[in-house]
Amino acid sequence: AADNPDVEWIQRAAYPAGDDYVEPEPWREFYFEAWEALRFDRIYGAFGGETPIGYVAISQYARDHGVTDDDFRLFRTFMRVIDDEWLVVADEQDKKAREKAS
Repeated sequence: AADNPDVEWIQRAAYPAGDDYVEPEPWREFYFEAWEALRFDRIYGAFGGETPIGYVAISQYARDHGVTDDDFRLFRTFMRVIDDEWLVVADEQDKKAREKAS
């Protein structure tokens, strides 16, 4: 969050109470560390755009960290939510860059 002060979704995730600093809950750190480790493990289009992080990458990360059964289902769900939000932000950034270039 400190590295991305202008990215609203990161700020909301890190500081859910708004302007008042709230120490992030410990469980969140695991998901954001996982997303940071996997965020580039995706396909990038030749003309722009990104695909979601693949199931195989998420599954292998979970196995490497002992996440199984119901915990894996939750892990996969949270990773999708984080990554889906990133894809929205990345798409908006791409659109702004294309508009600026034209």
